[in-house]
Amino acid sequence: MPAEPAAIPEHLEAINKCFSLGTLEEILEALAAEAGGGGKSAEWANKTALIMGKMSPTSMKVTLRMLREHASMPLDEVLKVEYRVAQRCMRPGSDFYEGIRGVLVDRGDPPASWAPAAVEEVSDSMVQEFFEPLQPNCELDLSPFIR
Repeated sequence: MPAEPAAIPEHLEAINKCFSLGTLEEILEALAAEAGGGGKSAEWANKTALIMGKMSPTSMKVTLRMLREHASMPLDEVLKVEYRVAQRCMRPGSDFYEGIRGVLVDRGDPPASWAPAAVEEVSDSMVQEFFEPLQPNCELDLSPFIR
């Protein structure tokens, strides 16, 4: 049985229109507008917005920043920054732990108790904290692998 064609080509124009915007707030607004517009991508936009509405606002903002900034960075720098972000995501009480609890322990959708709960409540300084250098002896050392 042949695989069904991917939905991406059908919605590529809407994907580019929505996800090329500068902030997560703008992306979510564009998805809502696309969903309400009744066009061929309305259902896709609605489903995408619903899925994103269940995700951690902080994690989405951190991820968007990583995608935007890391596209033009050398691989060793990307790995160092992603290590920093991963270390900060693994702190007890973080949204990562809340998401694991909701999905694996409670066997449900991710919880609605993200901190902060709304995208608008996640400040630039909160996002920046994920990217700050770790203590010097805790940074990822790639020197043995880079010549």
